[in-house]
Amino acid sequence: MNNISRISGNLTTIPSMNKLDSVQRYQEQQSKTSYNSGNDNDQVEISQRAMILSKISELPDIRQDKVDQLRKQLADGSYDIDSKLSLAFDKFFEEEAIL
Repeated sequence: MNNISRISGNLTTIPSMNKLDSVQRYQEQQSKTSYNSGNDNDQVEISQRAMILSKISELPDIRQDKVDQLRKQLADGSYDIDSKLSLAFDKFFEEEAIL
């Protein structure tokens, strides 16, 4: 008990640790630490479907070149609507038969 009674001074001079500082230091330490599973043979396989979907997501929403070509054909009367419509119906019914 004697030792405790000898403590004196201003306790407010002890540097306090801010919680945010602690979190930041922890995050810095974690970012410097690299994770190694110990298995150098780890592999990732991406399915064919995932690769196709990835490529599709990279395509522009509107293919302006196709739109411009179609507008030109419609304007000059060279677009054959009947054959395109027939082809579209054929594809539609084929897809419906599959489902």
